[in-house]
Amino acid sequence: MARWLVIALVACGAPRAPEPIQNRASAKTAVQCAKARGTVRDRVTKEALIGATIILSGAVGTGEDVVITDERGVFEVAVKGDRTLITAYYAEVMQRLPFTACDGIQIELNLTAHGLGTSNLP
Repeated sequence: MARWLVIALVACGAPRAPEPIQNRASAKTAVQCAKARGTVRDRVTKEALIGATIILSGAVGTGEDVVITDERGVFEVAVKGDRTLITAYYAEVMQRLPFTACDGIQIELNLTAHGLGTSNLP
């Protein structure tokens, strides 16, 4: 009886030992894509925008991640799949872009079109 049980389990696809991951590159990519890093600059002068607000908005119910650019206009934020990236500067200039994890991010805002040339900033 025991012999037939073993044969039946083998024939029906009994659980096998786990196999090693074959594609290590894709596993590495997933880890590398856990954070998005980018720079926000003035479109005309190419100056880094300090204190620009970056909002990553996801599907309804997933919440938002908010970060502020540093003294070099750089930001870094955790990314979870497809999001909408909203950039705001002095509440006058807003830009909304679709965003997928691992996209390279270089954001340029047109401040002069909104009367916010760098000479007007404190």
